[in-house]
Amino acid sequence: MLCALTCFSVYGQEAEVEEKEDVEELVEKGPELNFRSIFMNTQNRSYLPDYYALAVGGHLKWTSGKLFGFRFGAAFYQTNAVFKNFTRDDEGELESRYEASLFDVSFEETREISLLGEVFLKYEFKENTITLGRMRFNSPLINDQDTRMTPSFMAGIWGESKQLDRFTFGLGYFSHNAPRSSSRFYTIENSLGVSSESRAITGREENYEGNVRTAGIFLGNVRFHDPDDDMYFIDIWNYYTHNIFNSLHFEGRLQKDLGPATWEGSLMFVQQNKVNNGGNPELEKAYFQNPSSRFVSSRLQAERNQNKYSLAYTHILPGGRYLHPREWGIEQTYTNPSRERTEGTADTHEWLLLWEREYRNRLEGFTTKASYGIFNRPDVMNVPNNKYLLPSFHQVFVGVEYSFSGVLSGLEIEAFFTRKINRGNTYNNPEFVHNKVDMNHISIILNYTIPN
Repeated sequence: MLCALTCFSVYGQEAEVEEKEDVEELVEKGPELNFRSIFMNTQNRSYLPDYYALAVGGHLKWTSGKLFGFRFGAAFYQTNAVFKNFTRDDEGELESRYEASLFDVSFEETREISLLGEVFLKYEFKENTITLGRMRFNSPLINDQDTRMTPSFMAGIWGESKQLDRFTFGLGYFSHNAPRSSSRFYTIENSLGVSSESRAITGREENYEGNVRTAGIFLGNVRFHDPDDDMYFIDIWNYYTHNIFNSLHFEGRLQKDLGPATWEGSLMFVQQNKVNNGGNPELEKAYFQNPSSRFVSSRLQAERNQNKYSLAYTHILPGGRYLHPREWGIEQTYTNPSRERTEGTADTHEWLLLWEREYRNRLEGFTTKASYGIFNRPDVMNVPNNKYLLPSFHQVFVGVEYSFSGVLSGLEIEAFFTRKINRGNTYNNPEFVHNKVDMNHISIILNYTIPN
C-alpha cells in the first residue's frame, strides 16, 4: 500500500511538473518576422513591350509551444508595390505575365495583398501529427510554390505518422485554397481558373472557372526513407479531386558511391484519370477533358566535391494533356524550367543539363547554378495537346544564391537570369511570342527571416 501511494505521489509530481513545463512552453516562443523583396524585369522582342516591378512585403508568424500536445499557429502576409510597369499596351491586348503575378491576381485594381494565410491547430503525439486549418503544404503536386511574394495555402486537415521505422504515412482532405499571389481563400471548385487562361481541347476558350463541381481534394502518401542511409527513397502520393480527376504520383531514387563521386538515379511517374465528367457535363466547362494522361521523368546525377551535375528527361505521353491546377502548386519534374511550366501539354519531350556548386571555406554560403534545356512542345495550333499555346524553345538559366551567417544569419539573396529562345513556328502572331519565347527575364529576391 505504501509503495502504491509512493508511486502515485511520484507520478502526480511528474505530471504536475510536465503540465507546468507545457504551460511555460506555450508562451515562451516569440513571433517569426519575415521581410521579402522581389524585383522582376522581362525584356521581349523590340516590337513588344517590356515590363518591370519591385514588390516588398513579408509575413508575421507566431506558433505556440505545446500544451497537452497541442500547438496553435497563425501568420499574416502582406505585399505592396514600390514601383511597377505591367499594364496593358496601348491597344489593351498585351500585359505582363511575370511582374503582375507578384501582386493580387484576384483584384487587378489593387494589385496588393493582405492575407491571414495560416491559422492552424496542430496536435502532436509520439511520432504523429494532425494539423487542422489554413496551412502551407508541400508535396509533389500540391505545394506552396514559394517563388513570388505570397505563397499558396490550403485549408483542411492533414495527418502524418512516422511511428513505423523508415516509413511515413499521410492522409488528408482540403476544402479551400488561396492561390499564390491571392488575397482570399476560395472553395476548391472556385479556385480553378483564378490565375490562368487557356483553351479547351475543342480550340475554344475554356470556361471552367466557377462551373466545376467538387467536394474537395482527398489525398494520401506513403514514403520509405532510411534517415541513416540515403541509398533508397520511395515516395507515393494519390490526389483524388472529387468529380474531376485522380492523380497517382510515384517517385523513386537510388543513390550509391562509385569512386570519387556519389551517383543518383531518379524516376518519376504520374498517371491521371478523369473522374465522372471532369467537373461539368459540358466539355468546355469541364476542367479535365481527356479520359487520361501520364508522364515519366528521369534524372541521372553525379556529385563530386562541391559540384553536382545532372542530365534529366521528361516525356508527357500522347493521348491526353497532363493537367494540374496552377492555383494549387507547381509540378516538380526533373526538367522543370525556370519561370515556365510543363502542365497543360501532351506528347512533349524535355531535356535539361544542370550544374550546381555549393562553395565552402571563405565562400561558404554561395551557391551557383547554370542550366541549358530543350523543350519540345506540340505546335501552337495543336490546341488539344497545347493548352496554353506555348511554342517549343531552348532555355538558358544562370543563377546565384548567398546565405549570410553571423549577425546577418537569416538573410538570403538570390539573383537569376533566364533566356528563352524560340524553336517553334509562331505564325507571325505576337500572341505566341509575347512573354513566352525570344525573351529575357531577370529576378532578384531578398529574403530575411528573424526566427522566433
